[in-house]
Amino acid sequence: MEPEKEIRKLRLEIDEIDREVAQLLQKRFQAVRKIGRVKKAAGTAVEDSQREKEVLRNYMEEAAGSMDEEFIKKFTALVLEYSKKIQRDLK
Repeated sequence: MEPEKEIRKLRLEIDEIDREVAQLLQKRFQAVRKIGRVKKAAGTAVEDSQREKEVLRNYMEEAAGSMDEEFIKKFTALVLEYSKKIQRDLK
């Protein structure tokens, strides 16, 4: 296969994966909103450091050996920060 065609094919594959990632993040943040509403009704704090450690541990275990550890930490921190923002911003 010609390199240009192979690259084009692989980029289409990446585009599909990116769509799936975006859909999964949307699904995650919908669940975050639901949790935020429950927390708000119960008067529970948005911050939960124990849960944040658990989420990071889950990501690290899932990606062990296949992704850079520093990337996973930064990605997880970004996801968690946005999740907390969503919950803080709930009306």
